[in-house]
Amino acid sequence: DPGLQPRFVDNHDVDRFLANGSKAGMSQALLMLMTIPGIPVIYYGTEQGFRGQRDSMFAGGYGSQGVNHFDQSSPLYRQLQRIIAMRNGDPLFRRGAPVPVYSDASGAGALIYRIDFDGRQMLVAFNSADHRALAGPVDAGLPRNSDLSPVFHLDEQDDSSARFDPGGQLLFELDAHAGVVWEVHRGPENPVAAASASIRDPQLEPIADIVRSAALSVHGTAEPGSELQLLLDGNMERAAEVRVMDDGSWQASVDLDGMVDPQTPHRLQLWWPAQHRVSAAR
Repeated sequence: DPGLQPRFVDNHDVDRFLANGSKAGMSQALLMLMTIPGIPVIYYGTEQGFRGQRDSMFAGGYGSQGVNHFDQSSPLYRQLQRIIAMRNGDPLFRRGAPVPVYSDASGAGALIYRIDFDGRQMLVAFNSADHRALAGPVDAGLPRNSDLSPVFHLDEQDDSSARFDPGGQLLFELDAHAGVVWEVHRGPENPVAAASASIRDPQLEPIADIVRSAALSVHGTAEPGSELQLLLDGNMERAAEVRVMDDGSWQASVDLDGMVDPQTPHRLQLWWPAQHRVSAAR
């Protein structure tokens, strides 16, 4: 039974997470630990940001440098309190079955999974990248009339969002280093899809699987006069602005400098911020 297996981020037999990782990554790891099956085990000092394997908590102990490190007001301590309270407050996080629905293959980026339990569902999304990222369209296996309400944000100032597109798939806009939990509710059919059916969706024409130049020329169609963004691997902070001509056509050039590993997949998408619509990935 995976629900009875202990889970940990670090312990006394391995390097601390923060020996090589970041505090943002630690926060994400702790949120994941509390939203997957198993018994979460927090090694003492993790909540204080310890980096040494066996450093002592209190002054006088090994590696303490004469300092009392127990601080109930430290940001990581208080954040972990919030995560634990969320887990303790809902059996779904302790007994639910996680179902992966999305992950970025090109490197740091989005990881999203759904949790099912007793007829209820939650969505958990992370963005491990240093930039705001778009993930989608995502088929999360949810009815089209689902409604999402935020349950938890690692950063209480987080501006991440998840919404359905007209095709019934989800689009996630995730802040850098985000960790967000949404609860899924059933609601009325989304009227936006019918009202906007006449709008011309952004289209990106197919491109070659292998490109041997430092720049890639791309083109497609979209709503005439619309202002779009060309996103590489979902990076919303390095988006290239695209202006659609009156006949609905557009073209742009993508800089491929630095993409030297042919084994690393990349994706290109056309994003329409005003309508929250995105093309299929190429």
